[in-house]
Amino acid sequence: MIHRKLFSHILLLISLIIVQSCHEDKGALIDGQNPYPEKIHYNISLNYSPQKKEIHGVTHIKIPVTKKQNFIINLKSSLNMKQIKVNNRKLSFIKDKKRVTHLQNYAIQIPDGVTQPYLLSIEYSGHFQTEKNLRSQGGKDKTDSILVESQTGWHPSISWPLAVYRIQIRLPEAYHAVTEGKLRLETLKGAVREVVYSIDKPVPGANLIIGKYQVNSTRFRGLLLRTYFSKMNESLSDSYIEHSKRYIDLYEKMIGKYPFSKFFVVETNQPVGYGMSSFTTIGGGVIRLPFIVRTSLGHEVLHNWWGNSVYVSESGGNWCEGLTSYLADHYYLEQRGSIEVTRYRRNVIKTFSHHVKENTGFPLEKFTHRYDKMSSSIGYGKAMMLFHQLRLLLGDKLFFSGLKYLYQTWKFRYLSWSDIERHFETLYQKDLSWFFKQWLRRKGAPTLRLGKVTYSENSGNLVLNLIQEGAKYRLLVPILIETGNGTIRKRIVLSKQKQSFAIPVKSRPVKVIIDPDYDIFRRILPGEVSPSLSQVFGDSSEKILLSDRITAFTKRLAGENRAVNLDLSHWQKSLQSPKTVILWGKQKDKSLYSAFIKPKTVEITPVSFSVDAVKYTDSEMTFVAVLRSAKSLKPCLIIHSLGKAPPARLLKRLRHYQSDSYLILKGDKVIKRGEFPQEGHPLHYQF
Repeated sequence: MIHRKLFSHILLLISLIIVQSCHEDKGALIDGQNPYPEKIHYNISLNYSPQKKEIHGVTHIKIPVTKKQNFIINLKSSLNMKQIKVNNRKLSFIKDKKRVTHLQNYAIQIPDGVTQPYLLSIEYSGHFQTEKNLRSQGGKDKTDSILVESQTGWHPSISWPLAVYRIQIRLPEAYHAVTEGKLRLETLKGAVREVVYSIDKPVPGANLIIGKYQVNSTRFRGLLLRTYFSKMNESLSDSYIEHSKRYIDLYEKMIGKYPFSKFFVVETNQPVGYGMSSFTTIGGGVIRLPFIVRTSLGHEVLHNWWGNSVYVSESGGNWCEGLTSYLADHYYLEQRGSIEVTRYRRNVIKTFSHHVKENTGFPLEKFTHRYDKMSSSIGYGKAMMLFHQLRLLLGDKLFFSGLKYLYQTWKFRYLSWSDIERHFETLYQKDLSWFFKQWLRRKGAPTLRLGKVTYSENSGNLVLNLIQEGAKYRLLVPILIETGNGTIRKRIVLSKQKQSFAIPVKSRPVKVIIDPDYDIFRRILPGEVSPSLSQVFGDSSEKILLSDRITAFTKRLAGENRAVNLDLSHWQKSLQSPKTVILWGKQKDKSLYSAFIKPKTVEITPVSFSVDAVKYTDSEMTFVAVLRSAKSLKPCLIIHSLGKAPPARLLKRLRHYQSDSYLILKGDKVIKRGEFPQEGHPLHYQF
């Protein structure tokens, strides 16, 4: 007889062999290319002049043996093509008169008789800083940095799925250059700094950032760790390096060995971060915020595994952001406790419910990148919840071991959603097509309701009815039952639109809670959560703006929210309308403030407001709250300023607090925020 544990290990080994063979067979063509195509080689040499933001470069492109003789060379339109040679033989080129956004195309034809492999030698020069998509900085942080992304054409390139690089850059000694790959050389010769990087693993492209920095370095398990910060932020270097070590250690244990020889954190003037292979950029304006090093940095470190070494297939959907969010943002909260991670999942599905209406959105497999709150709710939120539900279905052991083998198999290759489905289906040894079909290939989300609940003393059975509205899903529904003798947790499979379940309990139930930890990706029901800012900002329909005067603030408020601006005197009729109402201004009639359903902890008068027994009367104070109209029950946004009108920039700030019911501001600084207490819950039943 085979020991049970040994038998399970043999099955897992057999599964992995099958997975490997499936990948080598079914993965033979990825994005129309062999998964291991003959690599193209770039050898780039640049001289950079910061005073004029000019470069002078020579790029050698070694093209593998191919039947092609006609090529298109892409180059940034602000750069001038000087000369093209093939195997040291000068070529003529045709400049396409039609620019493709920021790129210029040059057509060349290799003459007959030129031996292969082809070696193109290209000379070019020009300005880096003429296009908006070149994220150019140089504000008060004095880094004078310039970030050029791979797709901006900062060096000549031809269309090829993957490439390796050698990049040599010469620049003044006060400047530093960072790109992907291993730092091979860094020397100072007089007033000139020379750096050489080699990217030996095949990558889709190379990004480059140049700037004035204070550089701090250390070694960690053979890796070179560095920060490139401004003088103003140099004191943060040790904290960023130590946190980077922790994240690398965490993900090496979770997924596999860190795939590169270095990890650099580079400051820019952008308000967001970008995760590149072996380095990340973080905006100088947010780099001091505590949550950046505690969460955002880890998210970008993790991208070195998912996205920057296992690549996202261009035609197979973007799985990367959801998986990274799950193993970073969600995982950190999970380690801190169940309450915080439950709140996080609840906010994810709440945001989806408010921004992706029944008749809008698209299937998750169609997500490529985030461009607004709706796309983010799908590509980040729904994808994150897909992986969470997959983990609950498979169990922790199989899910996390599956991630390790997924990484080992697909490192430096393109991965699609279909590949992920095949991988986990083989490990699970059960059909998962239903799972990926409903979460990946259908748009929207299920709506779950609790029907009749009864308990029989004679049989000892708790009987509850669950209802799915609209499209039918197969759901693994968690149930919590509170009894006089303790708590019972169950999981039941709901596969019909209406289904009854009899659950034996040993003592009389006190309370039943459906999906207590928000483990199911579904639509939030009315009354399940307190009103929040996301309900207003996520509503794309026309709204009504009530204000007592026209200001720059009200114009922007109306314009950004598709609102018709009406005088505040129309409030009674407007609050009966089915449209969402935004209210700003002062109304002497106290009855206005009684027209909303408010928590007992909130009071509003024309000259003050109170929250949690604290009264605010200062003219600098503003109360922002989402309350339901007592007439229409629609959420209404109230911006109650006790003094002058708030600055127009307040609107941008409000969008960062969409999960909150209210904000209290002094000037434009948020001093308190939170959710109103919720009375009752449609998925709870109290006996």
